Parts: sequence; structure tokens; C-alpha cells
Amino acid sequence: IQPFMQGTMSENEYASSCQEEAKKIADGSFGPTFLVAIGFQINIEAEEHLGFQKSFLGVEGHAARIKKKSNAMSNNFKIVGAGIKAASAGRKVFKEVENAQKTALKDQQKDKSVIEVGTGGEVHHGDDEDGKTQDQLEAEQAMLAAKRLEDSLPVILELAWAINTRDISRTLKKACKKLFTDAGVDLDMRAKRANALKILGTQFLNVGKSSGGLTSQVHDKDSIKARAEVAVMTTMAKAQGQEVSENDMEELIKQQKQMSAEMKKDREFDEGDGNVKS
Repeated sequence: IQPFMQGTMSENEYASSCQEEAKKIADGSFGPTFLVAIGFQINIEAEEHLGFQKSFLGVEGHAARIKKKSNAMSNNFKIVGAGIKAASAGRKVFKEVENAQKTALKDQQKDKSVIEVGTGGEVHHGDDEDGKTQDQLEAEQAMLAAKRLEDSLPVILELAWAINTRDISRTLKKACKKLFTDAGVDLDMRAKRANALKILGTQFLNVGKSSGGLTSQVHDKDSIKARAEVAVMTTMAKAQGQEVSENDMEELIKQQKQMSAEMKKDREFDEGDGNVKS
């Protein structure tokens, strides 16, 4: 906001620069979602300050404060709800894996008893009725656990995002308070700061909404998985001294999602072909 505060930029020029910055952020990972969260909080803080200063009896300031408190309560309810969902998903994963282990153990014990009776007491350890070894059974159980955890990723990230949104709101609230209560400047300068932040918040919020920021981006498990894999590869590349830009990361994510989709189709085809042959 410094160029606008110093008068080197007109209001229209400043608004255009804020919009350009918002568009850059929107192109990044979860950019639109961040823009909506940041834009709303900056906007409402500025509205509250200006409302108390300029409206009759501070009516607009009180209205903004009520809106801000309502949003804070909504975020807290989201955290509670997401926490319950995450806990429920975790228990469900644990129960399914535990049931799979119990079923595999029963099948092994049943198979051993059949072999003992059929062979006159000779026992062949390590294989179940389908000829699977203990290692194979453990590998299948590990794959089941990984698959169930992968399915639970959106719920876990929903909780993480709810907490992240609350942290963003609190941080911006404290930052704006410092700007609006700065004793080193007069009231007119504080009002100008609030106006500059209102323009910034409005542009962020508008660009975020138009880019789909109101739609949750944490429920696409394939996208989440692709981003996590690319994040690991990017970290390794940077550790080796390679430069990886934001555009490179987005392109890698797209390629990773395409590869995952093709692999999924191949697995479904192989499973279907196997069913036909059997």
C-alpha cells in the first residue's frame, strides 16, 4: 500500500496493481481459496475501522464487527465439524484394517486345520487356502491401510484448512489493528490506510471468487495426492540446487494427475480382463 499512501499511485492505478497481484496468487496452489480468506478479512477490518470513523454513530462499524464475529464463529464451527469428521474417518480406517487382519488370521487358522486333517497331521505353514504367504497377506493389509488413508485425505485436509483459515484471520486482525491504532500518525492517515486496505481486500476477494475460491479445493483426493508427490520431487530438486518455479510446479502437478489417471484406467482394465477370464 506504500505507493498509494505516498501519492505516487492514483486510486485506479493502485486498484489495478492489487488486481494484478491477486491474479498471480490465483495461479498458484490453492490460490483462489487463499485470496477469498485473505480478501474477506482485510476488507472487513477496513470496513469496521472506516465505519466507526465516518458513519453516523458508527452504525456501519458495528455492522462490520457483527459480520466479522459471525465469520469467526462459522470458522470455529467448521473446525469442530472437520475435527469430528477426521476422527471418525481415522476410527473407520483403523476398524477396517483390524477387521481385514482378523479375517486373514481366521482364514489361515482354518486352512491349517484342513491341511492337518487331510494330510494325516502334516502341516504346511505360511500359505492360506489361496496359496498366499504371510508376507503377501501383510502386503495386502498394508495396501488396504494406504488406500483407506488416501480416501481420508480430503477430510484431514478439510480440518487443516479450517485451522489455517482461523490463523489467517487472527494474523490479519492483529496486523490491521497495529495500522489503525498507530499513535505516530493522525486519524486522517489511519483512515487512508484503511481505505488502501479496503481496496486491496476487495480486489483479492473479487479475483478469488471469480477464480473459484468459494468452492472447496480439498475434496479432490487425486489432486491432493498429485500435489504431495510433486512437493516431494520439488524439495529433492531444490536440495540438489535446481531452480523450480511456481509454473513448473503447476505443470508437474498436471502431468502427475494425468499419469495417475492413466494408471488407474490400466488397473481397472486389467481387473476387468481378469474377471472376464475367470
